[in-house]
Amino acid sequence: METAHKRRRPSLDTIARRLEAAFRADRTVTLKPETALVVAAAVRAFATQPTRDDIVKLVCDRKEPCESFCYPCVSLANRISMLFGGEQR
Repeated sequence: METAHKRRRPSLDTIARRLEAAFRADRTVTLKPETALVVAAAVRAFATQPTRDDIVKLVCDRKEPCESFCYPCVSLANRISMLFGGEQR
C-alpha cells in the first residue's frame, strides 16, 4: 500500500485543469485533504494579489509620486499583472 508521503502531488496546473474539466462537465468535485490544502493556499495567494495600481506604485522610481501614473510604469505594471493572472506573452 502506498503511503501519503510517497505519492506525488499533482501540480497546481493539473489540479486547475481537472477542476475546470469537472466544471465544464457539471460534475461535483471531492478533494482529498492534501489537495484541499494546496487549493486553499492557491486561493489565498490569488486573493492577495496586488492591483495594477499597487504595482505601479512599487515599480515607479520617481522621488515624487506622479499626479497620474506615467505610461512606462503602467505598461510594466500591466505586464506584471498579466503574469499574476497566469497570462503569458
